[in-house]
Parts: sequence; C-alpha cells; structure tokens
Amino acid sequence: MCQVTFNVDCKLGSWGLKYHNVLSTLLCLCVAGATIFLGGLASLQNECYDDGSYAGNTDGLAGVNGFSAQAHTCKKIFRYYWFIAAFEFVVAFFGIYAVCLKSKFASLKGSLLGLFVVATLLFIATSDAFLGLIEVPLFQSETLRDRSKTAVAGAIITATLNAAVVFVSGYDA
Repeated sequence: MCQVTFNVDCKLGSWGLKYHNVLSTLLCLCVAGATIFLGGLASLQNECYDDGSYAGNTDGLAGVNGFSAQAHTCKKIFRYYWFIAAFEFVVAFFGIYAVCLKSKFASLKGSLLGLFVVATLLFIATSDAFLGLIEVPLFQSETLRDRSKTAVAGAIITATLNAAVVFVSGYDA
C-alpha cells in the first residue's frame, strides 16, 4: 500500500493573517465603498432642481427599477438610497464594534451576518437601479452619466465587500 501526503505550511512569520484582522480590513473597505456610492449619490442629487429643465423630466425614469419618479420630484427620488447608505454605515460600524470586542464577537456573530446579508441585497438592488438610470435620456450628459457611474461603482464595490464580510464572518476561527 502506498500513502502519499502533501503538507503545505504557509506562515508569513509575524505577518500571518489573523481572522479578526481580515474581518476588520473588509469592514473598513465596506465603509470606503459606501463612501464612493455616497459621493455619486450626493453629486447626482446636487444636480437636481425641481424647477427649470428638471421639472417634469423625472417622468423619464418611469419603468426604471427602484425609482418612483411619477410620485416624487427630482429631489425626493433619491431618499431611499440615502437610507441604504446610512444603513450601510450603521451596519459597518456595528461590525467594527463587534470585531474590536473579540469577547463579544461570538454572541454578535449571528446578528452581524443577518445585517450584512440585508445590506448586501440592498446594494445589489441599488446597483441595478443606478445601472438602469444610466440609460435614461435625462442622464446622458457627461456629468450626470459619470456621476451615475460613480454611484454604480460604489454600490457594486460595497455589495461585493459585504458579501465577502458575510463569508468571512461565517468562518469559524
């Protein structure tokens, strides 16, 4: 009988990756991704005027997932996405709090996973909404298109990092 074994020992010396270090790094990157989204969202809303050329033009958003433009003016159509960005910051800071208190992490792990799953799904829906926004004629100017793409990039980055946090949080250290 022949027995073959492979042993791989990957130690990086004092630079070894620790579970809590990886998780805290991902959480900080989630905040950075949400900040990119927030920049795109704020710059889009900054271009909204409920008078002049934007008055009534929100009707062009009819049929775009995530926007109820027929019921709201230009300044009000982004308020749901402000909630999503604020929710992400609260969830990320809750995660950072749980990681910093290593003794409490085990008891907070389930709620942390649940909140990040919700935040991930919200940012997936957000990226879909802002990808649809790019195709609307009102947002075809260079400035508005680029701002929409910034919001899309931030939403995709945040959703991806949130998913990574869910996987890493589920890992038993």
